[in-house]
Amino acid sequence: MDTILVVTFVDQSAARAGVMALHDLSREGVIRLDRLAVITKDAAGVLSRAYFEDDFPPPSRTLAGTALGSLIGLLAGLPGFAIGAGLGGLIGLIGDARMVHADHAVLSEVATALIPGAYGVLAEAREQSAKQVDDRMQALGGTAFRVSR
Repeated sequence: MDTILVVTFVDQSAARAGVMALHDLSREGVIRLDRLAVITKDAAGVLSRAYFEDDFPPPSRTLAGTALGSLIGLLAGLPGFAIGAGLGGLIGLIGDARMVHADHAVLSEVATALIPGAYGVLAEAREQSAKQVDDRMQALGGTAFRVSR
């Protein structure tokens, strides 16, 4: 079962420190980050994406599929390039659509955990040690939990 790591922080600077710590944990081999997003909840209860310079927007599956299909298609010449790009893009688009649907379910659970003005760091990740991740986030003032998708 896939899970999303969610870490809530009371302010932007703590959330930024949490993002940097997750990148550090990734370099240490404790966690493998596949996707990362930071969200915030305003006073009216509306969620929005917060952007930090340490965010890494992953390439979309549509873009990645198009690129990979193009490269493979190049082996068959110009017609193969066009066919590979089209099929790769379609396969990626299907993956993106599935991901967006899953993300709405996750966000509804996260929305109830965030208080207005708080930040949430959401990471699609594979953890070698959840305890190490939880301890590092707690040291920064964060509260970590996991949401099944």
